[in-house]
Amino acid sequence: LFQGGLRAGITNESSKLFISHTYKSYKGFRPHGAEYLHLLNINYRMLPGKNSVFTLYGNYNRGFMRFPGALTQSEFNIDPYQAYFLSVSSDIKRISQKGRLGLKYSVNWGRLNKNEIELLGYGSVKDIQYTTNTLYFVKYKYTAGTTLRYTHRGNLLGRENEMTAGIDYSYVTGPLTSYNNTAGNKGDDLISQNTETQQNAGIFFEDQLNILKGKFYLLLSGRYDKLTIGNNDELFTARNSERTFSRFTPKAALNYKLTPTVSAYTSYGFGFDTPSAAELENYPLSSNSGYTTLNPDINPQTSGNFEAGIKGNIFNRGSRIFKKALFEFTFFNTIVKDEIIPFIISDRVYYRNAAQTNRTGVECGIKIEPVERVDMIVNYTFTNFKYDKYSALIFDSTGSISETDYSVNRVPAVPQHLFNFILEG
Repeated sequence: LFQGGLRAGITNESSKLFISHTYKSYKGFRPHGAEYLHLLNINYRMLPGKNSVFTLYGNYNRGFMRFPGALTQSEFNIDPYQAYFLSVSSDIKRISQKGRLGLKYSVNWGRLNKNEIELLGYGSVKDIQYTTNTLYFVKYKYTAGTTLRYTHRGNLLGRENEMTAGIDYSYVTGPLTSYNNTAGNKGDDLISQNTETQQNAGIFFEDQLNILKGKFYLLLSGRYDKLTIGNNDELFTARNSERTFSRFTPKAALNYKLTPTVSAYTSYGFGFDTPSAAELENYPLSSNSGYTTLNPDINPQTSGNFEAGIKGNIFNRGSRIFKKALFEFTFFNTIVKDEIIPFIISDRVYYRNAAQTNRTGVECGIKIEPVERVDMIVNYTFTNFKYDKYSALIFDSTGSISETDYSVNRVPAVPQHLFNFILEG
């Protein structure tokens, strides 16, 4: 792994400009496994009035990735350093470019500036090319969206209260075209041409009530989303299809200050994750035999999320060493139902609801200042992500179907132990 970058900034009384560039290259221990990325960020902030702020955000990234592919247990036993042969012969890769621009304006008014309105608008253009063992895909995505948020800080039932409510909307569209894959190059044969569209409208609120002045807080929040995804087959319009998902997801949280700088907290909320456009791709063995462009069987995954922990700052004033420490310890548990799981037919990845997952873990972190202007950061995460229920149909290369139970298996690609040590000066 190599990563480097440059940062520059200019500031005065009424404006700030920040620019950064990052380059990252990564090569895996197996052949045909590598990643290269350029990322450019721009942030401009201006104060047009006494109580108003205008901010411009922009970024551009260009990346290239090659994938070594997955190995069976027998292939791994023979040579764990090999790449999957089709990943090499078909040059399984992803090439992407993306540019985004956002504009945000916020203003405060009223007695003690208790009212605030924030308006955000954004747009992006994305160009992706990726391959499978048989196909070469070219995809363009054009995105536009906006968020309007209102915040009022006042009193409720004689207690300090902060209420936020708002709406947001996003629209994404663009063509997806596939050609035959000739050893990693785009072939001349047009296989498919589709137009994907996605619209999401949301309404949200959040209210924080100070139950016990300066010590005990209650947070209630909720969000309603309606997401519509459409996929039109430009070569065979009878396959056109559209799916709509909607749900309300509430959350409640408590925060109690044990001391002015140390707090204990807990929360419980519901989650709602819709399948992406890629995960909705239909396959030949679905309930309608792949006739429509979108899979009629896959549905959103839902979750219940519990969290409890303690965090705070400790100061050792008057000392030249270990003057301060910031810490946080969190226990979390998430039960995911109808989890969206990938599966493979003829080396092509599709998705389905196939599991209930129990995700339990602990996150610990501490940041201390051993001497002046030097920070030491230590983070540790333990995860125990397992499938409570996971029974799936398996399709082999001959088209035969069998059912296999993967219950109690760990969720792949999630490290059980993750440790970071950072020294900054």
